[in-house]
Amino acid sequence: MLTEEAKARVLSEVAFIVATGNLRPETDDPSFAEPVAVENMDVLRVLRSLLSKEVGQLVRVFELTLDPNTQTFKGKAEQRITLGRSQYYGFTMTPERTVYKLIDSAAVQSFEDAEWEEAIEFAAAGKKLKCKPGNVQCGGKCQSGSLNCGHENTPAQRQKIEGMIQVVGVRSPQLADGSDIDQMVRNQIIQDRRTGTIDYLLLRDGKTYDDIRKESGRDAADEALAIATRKRIERRIESERLAKTIKDEREQIALSGSDRAKTELQAFDRLHGDQRGSTTLADWKKNNPELAKTLNSRYKEELRLDRQFSLESLFANGAKATKTLESKLSAEPSEFDRLKHMRAFRQQLLDRGMTSDAALKRVNDLEFAPSIAEQETVTRNAAQQFFQVTGQSLPSLIDMRKTTDRASADNEGGWVNIGAFTQPETIYHELGHHVEFSNPRIGDAARQWVDSRATGSVQQLSRMTGISSYRDNEVAKPDHFVNPYVGKIYGDLS
Repeated sequence: MLTEEAKARVLSEVAFIVATGNLRPETDDPSFAEPVAVENMDVLRVLRSLLSKEVGQLVRVFELTLDPNTQTFKGKAEQRITLGRSQYYGFTMTPERTVYKLIDSAAVQSFEDAEWEEAIEFAAAGKKLKCKPGNVQCGGKCQSGSLNCGHENTPAQRQKIEGMIQVVGVRSPQLADGSDIDQMVRNQIIQDRRTGTIDYLLLRDGKTYDDIRKESGRDAADEALAIATRKRIERRIESERLAKTIKDEREQIALSGSDRAKTELQAFDRLHGDQRGSTTLADWKKNNPELAKTLNSRYKEELRLDRQFSLESLFANGAKATKTLESKLSAEPSEFDRLKHMRAFRQQLLDRGMTSDAALKRVNDLEFAPSIAEQETVTRNAAQQFFQVTGQSLPSLIDMRKTTDRASADNEGGWVNIGAFTQPETIYHELGHHVEFSNPRIGDAARQWVDSRATGSVQQLSRMTGISSYRDNEVAKPDHFVNPYVGKIYGDLS
């Protein structure tokens, strides 16, 4: 008769054979939780941003789920090619690895105009689409969209994904029920084989289970699988312990009645929100004493800037200045006297912003490409006046160049393309984009202003203006603007 210890050993060996051999259990293990739907907007934005860095700018992530047993996000993402056409990605993300490929667009329901309007506003700035439709960016190259593209995540990517798993806050039953780690490892291997996860897990030296089995045999592959799975389980246990500690701290602060502690937590979330899922406030303060000293003062400054650059504040200041000017202009009968007031108003703007010397120094810090040699004087003068009027130094701006006939601005490259028909107003417009790049609050206020004026849903600029040179994906919100282009939507900018 077998002893209890022998029985346990036999059951353990049977479970391991099932996990690593060809046997397949017929019934589901009730200790595994079902994937849960993820609708948290912060999680959707972060995962969309991570995937956009791989494939180019994405409109949205949707149908996202999280498997708490394997800590795997699974979802779909939409990438707009033109106003009327999209391609869709299917993807999985674990802290260790991201895999994606194109899926049949017919399998996803079509976008209505109202949804398209919302999606454009939700878009994040990713790298521009570099591959033809039907292909995907993979490791800096283009490949067929029908093939999987997978890569190991960087430590920074892993930290973000782990943080988002904690934000979702779903715990795995196998970690919550107090099971010993050996049993958890065996259960996890069974689950990975059942779901096919084992096919793409990298176990050691960038090799999968099959790679190791072919090179060194099944025993070596089984050992590598067990070691890698144990490490995953240990990380998950530690991650959930940390998540519980963070949650407990936040609940204690909420119940403490201390306004100071609550404000401090709000400041931490606002200024260091990317770390909220990876550390407690107390540990962060301990590890960052210098930053902790200025946490509340920096938060107050953020709130002050929020007020200063809010739509209400900007609009009120602008309305006050223009109202004063309009009253002076209406009181003057002659065009000569009205021009005097206009010149005085312009000088007032110049005097209120950056000094002439400071603006000239900022201009001299810029690089001027040889391609604009003939227009360099006009460009320099316009840039200097822009710096003086706005008082903005534009840290996002590095150089001025001419690359295409149509003027443009780029945040990632830090440049302004002045275009073929160089006019001061064109340069002002493109530099205005760098104001938004350098100060997102102004970009937010600009979007809100366009929204407040909009009289309808998003439309193509080519249809609104009758100008066929506008691309299909150049869209705007209609209103009685001086020019329909004023209502243009620039992805995450206005």
